[in-house]
Amino acid sequence: MAKYHTMKRDIYAKLLSWKSSPRRKPLLLQGARQTGKTFILKEFGRNEYGNTVYCNFEENPDLDRFFQRDLNPGRVLAELSIYMNLEIRPEADLIIFDEIQVSNRALNSLKYFAEQKSDVHIAAAGSLLGVKLSGPGSFPVGKVNFLHLYPMTFMEFLTAMEESRYRKLLEDVDAFVPLTEAFHIHLIDLLRRYYFVGGMPEAVKHFAETGNAWETRKDSGRNYQILCSGFCQACPGNRHTQAYPDMGFHPKTSGKGEQKIRFFSRQKRSTGASI
Repeated sequence: MAKYHTMKRDIYAKLLSWKSSPRRKPLLLQGARQTGKTFILKEFGRNEYGNTVYCNFEENPDLDRFFQRDLNPGRVLAELSIYMNLEIRPEADLIIFDEIQVSNRALNSLKYFAEQKSDVHIAAAGSLLGVKLSGPGSFPVGKVNFLHLYPMTFMEFLTAMEESRYRKLLEDVDAFVPLTEAFHIHLIDLLRRYYFVGGMPEAVKHFAETGNAWETRKDSGRNYQILCSGFCQACPGNRHTQAYPDMGFHPKTSGKGEQKIRFFSRQKRSTGASI
């Protein structure tokens, strides 16, 4: 029977610092799709707060309506409490605005929460926020705290693989001296596995639980297709981001130096990695 693994992320310590900071503002967690933004915020809310009020603007478009009349945070909180059938308590509860890039009004409301309701803990997350913020529209400049969640690092991979001893070994190294050969060989093998599996949390979790590298690799390929597809949808007017059914992408220069982005399907590559 496969073991269940919880993906521990290093960003959790930064979330704790944000929660306790006297200069705390609404948090904007950025990062690509599938990097674990929703998971880490829900885990943080579950562990550190009384209740978590989860609002996903992509799954529930009606949430955007609460921000259309005005951006008064008192009114928005009161109506959200009724809608969610859950009292929202300052300091005690965490509000998560997920996929906030869908609602420009909700994104802009963070400014007013910072100014008028600083005791309410709000963490917003969204994919392709950089693309969203580059477009026209108001943004709460200087009124939010930023964090960025990346794919899992090798150190986080070691923790997920229950190899924390090697993580501690590497973190305690304070000089460029060779490791004992037995440690070196095992770490090289783990590094090869990390290169093969990648750093997306879902893929790492699947590999840690099953040990099936090839099945994990197929899942990773599907996730990267989702990433490419999401970017193409976010930039529909860009002729260089035309989405095709198979999404491995490859830039090619042709004609008068004009760059073409071609998407082509699976390439089988041989690897010398020992899995």
